[in-house]
Amino acid sequence: MVRRRIAALFAALLALVFAAPVFAAPVFAAPPAGSALAVGPVRLTSSITDQTGAVAARRPEVQASINQLYAQYRIKLYVVYVATFSGLSPTSWVDRTAVLNGLGTRDILMGVATSARNYAISTDPSTGLSRTQVDSVSSVAIEPALRQGNWAGAAIGAAHGFGAAVAGQPIPAAPVTPAGAPAGPPATAPHHPASGASPAPTRAFAPEGAAIAIGLVVLLGLMLLAGRRLARGGARDGGRPGRGGRRRGVGGGHGHGHGPPAGPTTAELEAQASSALVQTDDAVRTSEQELGFAVARFGEHAAAPFSAALKGARAELAAAFKLRQLLDDDVPEPEHVERSMLTEISGRCAEANRLLDEQSEAFDRLQDLEARAPEMVAEVDNHVTQQDQRLTRSVQTLQQLAARYTPAAVAVAATSPDQARERLEFARGGVSEARSALATDDSGKAAVFLQAAESAADQAESLLDGIEHLEAELTQAASGLQAALREIDTDIAEGTALLASLPGDRSALVARAQDTASAVRAEMAAGQPFDALGALRALEQADAALDHALSGVREERERQERARAVLDQAMLVARSSMTAAGDFITTRRGGVGAEARTRLAEAQRHFQQAIAAARGDPEAALAEAQHADALAQQARSLAERDVEHFTYAEPGRVVRTGGLGGFGGGLGGAVLGGILIDSMLGGGRRGWGGAGWGAGGGLGLGSFGGAGTRARHSIGGMF
Repeated sequence: MVRRRIAALFAALLALVFAAPVFAAPVFAAPPAGSALAVGPVRLTSSITDQTGAVAARRPEVQASINQLYAQYRIKLYVVYVATFSGLSPTSWVDRTAVLNGLGTRDILMGVATSARNYAISTDPSTGLSRTQVDSVSSVAIEPALRQGNWAGAAIGAAHGFGAAVAGQPIPAAPVTPAGAPAGPPATAPHHPASGASPAPTRAFAPEGAAIAIGLVVLLGLMLLAGRRLARGGARDGGRPGRGGRRRGVGGGHGHGHGPPAGPTTAELEAQASSALVQTDDAVRTSEQELGFAVARFGEHAAAPFSAALKGARAELAAAFKLRQLLDDDVPEPEHVERSMLTEISGRCAEANRLLDEQSEAFDRLQDLEARAPEMVAEVDNHVTQQDQRLTRSVQTLQQLAARYTPAAVAVAATSPDQARERLEFARGGVSEARSALATDDSGKAAVFLQAAESAADQAESLLDGIEHLEAELTQAASGLQAALREIDTDIAEGTALLASLPGDRSALVARAQDTASAVRAEMAAGQPFDALGALRALEQADAALDHALSGVREERERQERARAVLDQAMLVARSSMTAAGDFITTRRGGVGAEARTRLAEAQRHFQQAIAAARGDPEAALAEAQHADALAQQARSLAERDVEHFTYAEPGRVVRTGGLGGFGGGLGGAVLGGILIDSMLGGGRRGWGGAGWGAGGGLGLGSFGGAGTRARHSIGGMF
């Protein structure tokens, strides 16, 4: 079978060679610009996807440089050659191709349109390359070769350049056509192996004999290469495997045989998984907020596809967080199990992002913010005004709570008024800029400012809601203390009578319960500020420990009744802890890492299990509620630690704000709140041009969609 294919290929190639003089066609001619069919974002076939024959016989050279980059720095470079970018901007084309193929945090994509003579590079912020470094590699190691039509040299220069950038070394110059080569278009330059130049694919009109000779050599070479691959059953060249053989969103793919060494290290997998969790959680939270706006405006029926996508994304993210929690517990896993779990985390996150990304464009069409911008100005302005009015009342509420309860009791909401004030300042600036943009008929720019303002006002509302939640929970906890004291008194009496007859010293549990009850009564009698939720939690925990000790001598029915009696208190405490942690993380998600988010997700999972077990198994429900409370407290503590060290301007680098100057104040709060995203750290996809949001290294606006439409940043242009 293989021999028949080789024979058929040989016959076809000879026919093409001997037809060359008849048609007097250019041997290496590429289709003139505009003559080839436009090519949209493509599926990558390997490290090198060449739809124009640009690299031809120099493919092994290019592959070797790509393999070397991966072997040394675990960065995988993909290069794509097409005729045009199908009417898309170069940067949009490469970013969409990257998302289509699930490129990960250690992948770089370079796309070259050989006929249109433009290119772009898409990288992930987690690659570790700054915007300045990518610019340097582009201008020094890539563009000079592209200008000479040296397509292979551009790819080799990219591989060497990115390797040097990661190593902190000077960027090596691109291999270009050597001095002394014949003048004229790059395509006429002869091939000099030592220089790295290759025959360019345009306008090579050689004499008939030379055409036949050159064509025969090249075509026979292609024939031998193809035959060799056929005979080996499709040998791999170290490039990217097919879609089914590569984890989505988990760093670079790699081949077998002579390709780069097997996968990333365990530490790299862990870093990738943590980054994926944070980015995916941000995408889900932002999408949830945007979906709320859409449901309010267009109804649940119109928003049904997006609700379904969000539900699926939440399920994948929850499974990923559960795996992360298992890795964080006290039981270490063998390394091969740990690697498998980390890989699954990233894969789950990638699937969640895919579900959201698939609906992002349809969501934008539903919103149609540009067309609705004039009516949205009044709507968003009214929302900002309402929250401004609430702010004064919320400050008064917080002051009243501070007079009745300890600083620890109100700490979770202590900074909420200032945070809300900062978000509203940002929102007012956005509304003002939107009005100015509409005055100049720039509805696109107005829409972006309005969306940011709306998100900021909504976050201010959430911060003020948190103060009201705290007031309700503290009031409910204070009113429940007397009932909790009666419950623990009953258990103390029972424990004193029963535990003395059991083997082992159980008196410490009774003593702890007595001390806890006495301390709470003393606080209540003192008339001084105290922590009602903290007191209720202390009583519930001491009583639960005593109940557990008594369970061995109680009848099953009695145990369930006792658990049911204290379950409501435990559920109140757990719900309060989760609300506090959830509000804190949502409104400050730009500064919160994976660990705090993991604990919150696990707390929510255990709380749902408590709800499910409450009717049939109160004992199990009580244990789940207590576990949820402990995890939620950890989540809040970890999130507060992260925010304490958060800064949106990294040392040595000023985040460019493009057209954001009109917002005035509140910019830091908008970044902390995840409303604006630094594109070097996972920037947004919305923008209005090169100087606005989404311009490389600037600030981007989050919207409905996954990390794929938010996280990659790109550069490019003509050459």
